[in-house]
Amino acid sequence: MKWIAFFGMAVVGAPLMFCLAQISPRSRRILFAILVFTTCIKLSVNFVSSEWYRGPDRGFEVTVTDLIALALGVSLLARRSRQVKWLPPTTIPMMAFFAMAMVSTAGSAIPLLGWFSLFKLAKAYWLYWVVYNTFVLEPPEAELWYGLMGIAYYETYLCLKQKYVYGLYRVYGSFDHSNSIPIYLIMFTPLLLAWIFNGKHLNRFKSVITLGALGGCCVAILTTQSRAGLVLTGAALGVTLLRIVPHRLNGRKAGIAALFIVLTVLGLVKAAPTIIQRFKEAPEQSELAREEFNEAAKAMQVDHLFGVGYNLFSHAMTNESKYKQFAEVMGNEEHAGVCHHIYHLTAAETGTVGLVMFLWVMAAIQFRLFYRIWGQPDFAHCVVVSVFIGLGVVHVIGLLEWCFRLTPQTNMFMIVAAMGQAYCHHIAVVKKAAKQAKKEARALRRQTQAEWPGGASSPAM
Repeated sequence: MKWIAFFGMAVVGAPLMFCLAQISPRSRRILFAILVFTTCIKLSVNFVSSEWYRGPDRGFEVTVTDLIALALGVSLLARRSRQVKWLPPTTIPMMAFFAMAMVSTAGSAIPLLGWFSLFKLAKAYWLYWVVYNTFVLEPPEAELWYGLMGIAYYETYLCLKQKYVYGLYRVYGSFDHSNSIPIYLIMFTPLLLAWIFNGKHLNRFKSVITLGALGGCCVAILTTQSRAGLVLTGAALGVTLLRIVPHRLNGRKAGIAALFIVLTVLGLVKAAPTIIQRFKEAPEQSELAREEFNEAAKAMQVDHLFGVGYNLFSHAMTNESKYKQFAEVMGNEEHAGVCHHIYHLTAAETGTVGLVMFLWVMAAIQFRLFYRIWGQPDFAHCVVVSVFIGLGVVHVIGLLEWCFRLTPQTNMFMIVAAMGQAYCHHIAVVKKAAKQAKKEARALRRQTQAEWPGGASSPAM
């Protein structure tokens, strides 16, 4: 039934979405909101599926998000091909990392496993390209808000249901594991906070809805019992508050900040026993297993110039005795899992050069955001600040988790990163226009002074 529904979506739905995108801007905006929301739900199929494999990718996965991105992208090319930015910012480092992943895959034991992830990288770049150009040419700010509201309330509902109806100790929402939720939600929770404080873009009702969504995201992260997620969520929101609130402080900002802080403190007090218990009773085996996998990853990096192959860490750990010997805590498992440290994992699979390319991608995105966070914190600057903080926290979590490689997290990262880069473009355009206006004003003053020395007025006609 799943395959029938998906093929119906691909054969009928995708062309229909393209036609809708061609018809009106309103249809395109609705499709964009749906695209954002579908990143959190499991509507996908795997071609050439290898369900036995425990790596991040187990087939050529195609999601509903991919189909919507395809329709919106083709529509964009059909309507505004002369205006699109063919090579958005960070394209070169992204292509460099893709090339290294291809090299590592070509020399791997089972190249097909690598091609599963290469296919996802190509789809992710297309999503990045579509979202960037959409925000540059037709910014769907309201639709992004609707999409994120849908995600926030949907995940909150699932997490509360799993916690208080099913009685789960660590909830997982719509994902496969509890640790996936913080990485996914932290990418845009600072943006929700920035939206709340920018009263010009949200009316009072929407501000309340957004505050509820932000609180729901915090509750969802809390119910996962992820220690890193709890600490880093607090840090991300705290830094966002410190950057945005003090500038042009008024009663509205002070009131919202006070309300947010009070609600946060009350929530922490209520959840304090559970949080303390989680920190005290975290299983030692989990930490030991992480270290074992990290040591194996380091050995793979040393042994292979271009790594064991993209998406092949689990295969090497399972089938090669010199790496399998590192697994003592998890040694009884038939198939090994994945190294939790995203940077060790990348180095193990693509080599040191591949790791450098990966870091280049992340640094290029963050540097451009960092360059544009200074100045008057208007709406565009607030967005850039929040994206810089959200994505920065994801990179920190990468020291502990590999969930960044999962499809929902990858898609959300590309959407948020592309949006942030587009707002950097808008800030640059505004600054360039302001600089040009000042230049023209100075030229006009010089011309006036030359024609009428001493500022004398023109003679009467």
